[in-house]
Formats: sequence, structure tokens, C-alpha cells
Amino acid sequence: MKTIDDMRKVFTICFLFFAGLSVYAQNVNPGFDSVFRYNELSLIEITMSESDKQALIFPDDPQANIYYPITIRFKNSLMDETRTNVGIRIRGNTSRNAYKKSFKIDFKEFGGPKFKKHKKFNLKAQNNDPSMLREFLSLYMYRMYKVPAARAHHAEVYINGEYMGIYVNIEQIDDEFVDRRYKNEDGNLYKCHYGATLQNDGQIFWEDLYELKTNEEANDRSILENMVILLNSYEGEELRTNLEPVFDVHNFLRQMAVEALIGHWDGYSYLNNNYYLYEEPISGKVVFIPYDVDNTYGIDWVDRDWGTRNVTDWASHSKVLPLNHRLLAIDDYFEDYCRHMVLLSQTYFTREHLDPLMESLQSMISDAVSKDNYFPYSYTDFLNTLTTAYGGHVEYGIKPYIDTRLSTSGSQLTGYEPFDTTKSGNTASIEVPFSAPIKLFPNPVKQGYFFAITEIYDADIAVIDQVGRQVPVSYFEQAPGEYRLIFDQQPLPGWYLLKVGNTVEKFIVQ
Repeated sequence: MKTIDDMRKVFTICFLFFAGLSVYAQNVNPGFDSVFRYNELSLIEITMSESDKQALIFPDDPQANIYYPITIRFKNSLMDETRTNVGIRIRGNTSRNAYKKSFKIDFKEFGGPKFKKHKKFNLKAQNNDPSMLREFLSLYMYRMYKVPAARAHHAEVYINGEYMGIYVNIEQIDDEFVDRRYKNEDGNLYKCHYGATLQNDGQIFWEDLYELKTNEEANDRSILENMVILLNSYEGEELRTNLEPVFDVHNFLRQMAVEALIGHWDGYSYLNNNYYLYEEPISGKVVFIPYDVDNTYGIDWVDRDWGTRNVTDWASHSKVLPLNHRLLAIDDYFEDYCRHMVLLSQTYFTREHLDPLMESLQSMISDAVSKDNYFPYSYTDFLNTLTTAYGGHVEYGIKPYIDTRLSTSGSQLTGYEPFDTTKSGNTASIEVPFSAPIKLFPNPVKQGYFFAITEIYDADIAVIDQVGRQVPVSYFEQAPGEYRLIFDQQPLPGWYLLKVGNTVEKFIVQ
């Protein structure tokens, strides 16, 4: 039971947060929607001709992007819908040769409409990961730390009645993705492939490195070109002055902090790979978006120990990576980067925070894994993967990886403090992830009730007034994470805090 003193402490912390950062603390990531419901297992049933199925599963050319027509049924707790005139192909890079194929679903390939405002699904087999959880956990960590990242959920997939196994459905990064996060889709969106270092050597005009996914016909790369020129032309304070107006530096520092802790070596900082850049028109800045984050939490293919690698010297030593090397040469940026990691190590990247999540997810998908004949590991491997290394490329169980990372990074970050939300100066605009996203509506509240949507489940809910007192409310969970809250008595006008677990959002009562 929370005491009044406890509530006042919460109020004081929240007040400092809102007073210091309310202008800046905007989470670009939307919450879950009717499709991406990460705390339940969805069903996807695909129907296609048997000859097309054989060509899909056993292709003559695994690198060919041939779409086949299908009918798809998608079912979860909120819907059971079927669509025709949908396309399917295999997806991925090296995974195309795996026994268990990954699939791209394109709802518009054969003239059909979008599915709940989504054009595509990415059904990933997660062949590198016996836990089926690492990519989900990595995307979750980015999203919690306000780095733009895809949503994900698990699904059982059938083709012509055959159980193809359990998959992770990853949100497509496209014009719809950026529109949901930045309220526009007019800027250039680039998918950046292996070798995209952002050096100023003309490489940004190479389509095989910087694949333009929007505005392809115009193909105007002048905004990205200007950013790259500035990035490579200046150092120190001159770099800060020239780069910050055209590149979201603080988003990248947050991204890099997450990247180093989860051991995402297959991104920009080590293999200069697997990221998008979006030229966001409203701010005028280029934004960094990570993706394909399955080689994390102790998975290794390049003979490195990512659990012990020094987070203060994280990037590759053998390549010129201007975003890392030039930004971290600035003392304030380097300090910000380190303080992000300290804050993460005290909040989201902790066993206390992650254990309940990964254990509940493992329990949720356990039966689906047990009957998956395409799963490239044994069921026992799956059950033990949270605590035990599989061997070979899986050098850690997830929990031992987190323990090792926290222990080694803690010593490497000695002397750095987590962010003070009242800090002023150049880093005041950093979006400190004090809380996970809560969506409230209507806000302001004009009646005696309101609605809340949150990504935090099974948590205590409280409404706190301006002096730290808990206000009596009744609440009803209409769906997982979707609440209707009713004041037990008509509240006085003013602002209040809604607290869900350790998550806080401010709202107004009129």
C-alpha cells in the first residue's frame, strides 16, 4: 500500500520531470494497435495454390522476390478478418536459404487495400534465436527509450492448413511508419545496407547502399547530402553548431546507448548496417531508425564477446564511422551517451524490469514452439534459453547476458550519473524516458470519466492530484492495456497525474 508520503515523492519527481522537459518529452512511438498486440498470440492462416506454396517454400532462386497471390486470415482477440488479393514472398538476406523461411506479406501487391492501415507484414522465423524473443526485446527497449522503432508481436502461421510454426510479425518501416510517428510522410526515407558508413565519398548516391523507399521518381538527395557534408567537414563545437539543425543528434545518442547495452553489433556502429534514415520535414532533421535487431543479447557471428565489450569504446575500430567517431569526440555528447546508459541500467535494461516480460512471453508462446516442426532448435533448447547459452553463435542465455552487461558496463561507466530531468543547456532537449507511453482521451477531461491506453499491463493504477494525494477512481480493463476510468467523486478542475505502474502521464480536468 502506497502511503501519502510515497505519493508525494512520486508527485515531486513527476513535477520536476514535467517542469524541466514537458516541452521536449514527446514519444514518437505509437502504442499498440488492433494488430500489434504484443501480449497475445495471433493466428495467421494463408491459403494459396499448392504449386505456389511449393515454389515459395522451395524456390529455384532464393534471392528472387517473386510474389504469389494468397488469401489471408488474421485473428486475435479483437478481430477475425480475411483478405483476398494479397501477395506473399520469402524475405531476408542469409535467412532465405534456411529450412524455415521468413515471409513478406504485401496487402497491396495485387490491388487489395491496406490491412488496418498497414501495407505489409514481416513474418520473421528468428532462425538465429532459440528464444524467439531477442528481436522483440530489442525493439521494446528502443521503443521504451523513445527511439523510433517497429512494433512486433508473435503469431502462429499456417499455409494451406500446414502449421509453418511460430513467427514474429515486425511492423514495416515505410511511409505509413513515418506518418504514424511524425504526422507526415513527405520526406525521403532511405533503407541503409551494409557499407553505408555516411562518409562523404559520394556513397549516398549509391542505390545499393542507400535505397530510397519514398519519392523515388524525384530522387532528390540534397538534404542527406548536406547532412553528410556537414558531418564530415567539422569537429567539436563547429560540428555541434552545424549538425544539430539538420540531424537529430540526441535521438542517435539514445539509439547508440541502447545499441551498446543490448549488444546490437549488426547495426551502424559495428557493421554499418541495418538502419533507415528519414528526412523529417517538420523539424527539418534527418532521423536515425534502427531495424533488424535479432543479433542481440549475446548472439555473435563475428567472434566477439558483446557482453563484456567496453561500452565507452563500442564502435568498430577498423572502419570510419563518422556518426560515432566524430560525435563522441565531443565531450558533452560522450557524457550524454554514457549517462543514457547509466539511466537505462537503472530503469528498462534491468532484470527487475525485463524478467517478468520475457518470462510471460516465453510462457505465452511455449505451446506454439513445442509443435513447430520447422523450429531449428529443440523444444528443450527453447525452454532453457533464458538462462543457458545454446553454444556456437548463441554465447549467452538472455538473463546471464543482461547480468554480464550490467556488471561490465557498470565498471566502465564509473563516475557517470543518470540524467537529471531539470538539467539545462544543450542537452535539455534530450527526451528522457521517465515513463512508457500512455495515451489519454479526451484530454482535457470534461466529464467524470476518461480512457487510457498503455503498453504496461497488470499494473496498479492511480490518479494523483496536485498536492500528491491519491484520488479515488474505479477502472475497467476493456481489453489488455485499454482502460475506462471513472472518478468516484466529481474532481476539482486542474491538472492530475495518471500513474500506471511506474508510468506517469499528465492530464487536465475542466
